[in-house]
Amino acid sequence: MPLGKQWVLGWRTPVMLAITVVLAVGVVGFAVARGAAEEDETVTIVYLSSGSAEVEQAHDQKWVREFNEMQDEIYVDYQLTTWADIFDRLYADLGAGNPPDVVWYGHAQINDWMEMGILEPINDWVSQDLLDQYLDHIVDESNEIVQDGQLYGAPFTQASRAFIVRRDWFEEVGYPPEEIRTWDQFMEAAAAVYDPERGRYATTITLAEDRMVGAALHHYYAPAFGLRNAVDFRDEMRDNYIEMLTQMQELAEYMPPAQEGWTHRDSIISYTEGVVAVALQGSYFQGDLAGLAPQMAQPDVTAIMPVPTAVPGGNPHASAYTVGYSILRAAQNKEAAGRFIEFMADRDVAVEWAMNVSPHKGVTIDDRVAALGDQVRWWEEEWGALFAGGGDVDLLSIPPYSPTSEIDSVKAEVIGDLLGGRIGPEEAYDQLKERVEAIRG
Repeated sequence: MPLGKQWVLGWRTPVMLAITVVLAVGVVGFAVARGAAEEDETVTIVYLSSGSAEVEQAHDQKWVREFNEMQDEIYVDYQLTTWADIFDRLYADLGAGNPPDVVWYGHAQINDWMEMGILEPINDWVSQDLLDQYLDHIVDESNEIVQDGQLYGAPFTQASRAFIVRRDWFEEVGYPPEEIRTWDQFMEAAAAVYDPERGRYATTITLAEDRMVGAALHHYYAPAFGLRNAVDFRDEMRDNYIEMLTQMQELAEYMPPAQEGWTHRDSIISYTEGVVAVALQGSYFQGDLAGLAPQMAQPDVTAIMPVPTAVPGGNPHASAYTVGYSILRAAQNKEAAGRFIEFMADRDVAVEWAMNVSPHKGVTIDDRVAALGDQVRWWEEEWGALFAGGGDVDLLSIPPYSPTSEIDSVKAEVIGDLLGGRIGPEEAYDQLKERVEAIRG
C-alpha cells in the first residue's frame, strides 16, 4: 500500500465510513437528481467557496449572479467558508450526505482529497476547449492536480509564495530587498529593522492557526534550508532540519509577542498596520492590500522578496501551486457542476480574479491591467517574472503531505513551544519526527 494511502484507514473512522456510504450511493443519487432535474427543469447545485477575502467574495458574487441570470437550467447556491474551516465543513457535509457539487481546492486540499479518493476527474465534465486554455505546465502530469492523465481540479488562478516586505523600512536601515539573498543577510536585516520602541517587528508566524504554521514551514523555512518539505525527516537531512529550527528560534527574538494569539487575519493586519516588516504571504496578497491599505500596494513601499537561502551556493526560492474548482465523487449534479466550472474557470471570467497570476494561455499583463486597473501592473510584472523561471531564483513545486490538518496541528504545538523558548531545537525536531511519522504510519 502506498504511504500516502495508509493514513486514510485509521483517520476519523466514523466520518470516513459515512463518506464511504455517500460515495457508494453517489451513482444512484446522480441518476435521481437528473430525473428530478428533467421534471423541475432547474437543477440546484451547491458551490462551496473558501474565498472569504472581500475581493474574493466580490468576484464570486458577481459571476455566480451572472451565471444564474444568463440561463434557467442551473441555479448555483453560493455558500462561503474559510480556508481554516474547509476541511471540517466538507467532511461534515459528506458525512451528512449533503456534499457540495463544486468546492474550492488549494495546495493542501487537492492532495488530501485525491489521496482519500473523494474527487471526481473533471475531464468528463468540462470541455476540451477549457482544458486547452491552460498553460502547458498546468495540465502536465507533474502538476499536483493531475493523476494518471486525469485532472482533479480546474484552476482559476496560479499562486506563488514569497516574502512580502516593507521596502521602505529595509532601505531605511541599509538593506535593499534585492540584495538580501542568503539567510545570514536576512537575519542581519531582521535585526536591523527590529525597533520595538517604534512598534516595529521583523516578521511573524501565525501561531493561533494551525494551517498557517504549517504553511510557514512548508513554503518558506523548509525549502530555504534544503528540505523537500516540512515533513522531510530523512536521516541525512536531520542537521538541516535542526538548523532551520535553531534559526526560527533566534528569529523569534524579533517577532511580536502577541503573535501567539494571531490568526491569518491578524497576520495580514500586522503588515497593513505597520507592525511587521516581512509578511509570509504571496501573489494573492495584492487583493488584501488593495482592500485594506491601497497606499501600501505600491512598489516604493512594498517589495516581493524570494525567500533567502541557507544552502551554500543555493538560490532564493518562491513556491508555486494552483487554486481552483473540484467536483466531488459524491456530487449528485456533476453535469451541472461541470457547466458551472466551465463558466467560472474560463479565461474571460478568471482574468478578473484580483489575486495571483493567470493560469491561462494568452493572458497578458495588459489584459490583467485592463480588468483590474493600472495599480496592479508592477505586481503582475514582478510575479510574472518569477513564474517565467530562469535567472537566480528557484520556483519550486513543493511536495505536499497528508493528512494536512493532523500534521499541521502537531507543528503548531511544537513550533509554538520552540518560539516561546519552552523547548530547544533538538527536542522540537525529535517531537516533530516522532509524532508526524506516527500519524503518517
